[in-house]
Amino acid sequence: MLKALTFDEERAQTHRREAGPGTSPTSRKSPSSPPSATPQRAWAPASSVFALAVALASLVLPLANGVVMAKDEAPVKGFEDFDPKNFDRSTVIDNPWMPLKPGTRFTYKGTNIEDDGTPVPHQVVITITDLTKVISGIRSVVSWDLDYSDGELVEAENAFYAQDNDGTVWRLGEYPEEYEDGKFVRAPAWLHGSEGAVAGIEMRASPQPGTPSYSQGWAPAVNFTDRGQVDQTGQKTCVPVKCYDDVLVIAEVSGERRTHNS
Repeated sequence: MLKALTFDEERAQTHRREAGPGTSPTSRKSPSSPPSATPQRAWAPASSVFALAVALASLVLPLANGVVMAKDEAPVKGFEDFDPKNFDRSTVIDNPWMPLKPGTRFTYKGTNIEDDGTPVPHQVVITITDLTKVISGIRSVVSWDLDYSDGELVEAENAFYAQDNDGTVWRLGEYPEEYEDGKFVRAPAWLHGSEGAVAGIEMRASPQPGTPSYSQGWAPAVNFTDRGQVDQTGQKTCVPVKCYDDVLVIAEVSGERRTHNS
């Protein structure tokens, strides 16, 4: 089972704030308005766009005391050591592999292969808003993500990001709303510091191959235990906009699937 998505970056206005020149782009309200900020791959560098390929495979196996084991990997700590005092300018997210400037919109377009082999159009639109939310004393940037399958909204989400003093981008939580046949189903939200949830790394300051995997967020209360690991660097890929090199590929694992994003 495989789904492949390509990414196009668009300039967009969000709350009257417009993004500057193109920058690059580790998974729930109506399509016409974002969910309230109150209640998530790998990336190309800032001048690039990227393709996303997702292959469904192995599992993460939760063990005791916040330890997980991914296939082909020794047991590792389930969550990252998180220092809330290391965030002096948390909303300035300028990591070259993952700059998140308010007003920027990223659009992923592709095809999702269903369990019965049927291909359906798949689109994910991520808008970086100028909203912020304080989580456990850290002010985070809020994104508004819309996930469409065959033209139908299946998930709308606020995700919360902050960059530490070393340049690492962290995911501090999510508020997703899931839909089936146009009807709200559930909202498996998690926030750092609530119900045992711990923030995870969305993008390292200097991602390097051969380094250990890392938690992208630890929220066992809602079965969110995603992990990422740098898989390849210096790759090339083409999307409708143009072709790019120096692409970073990150392998991701969750409780449901392993993915490779680039």
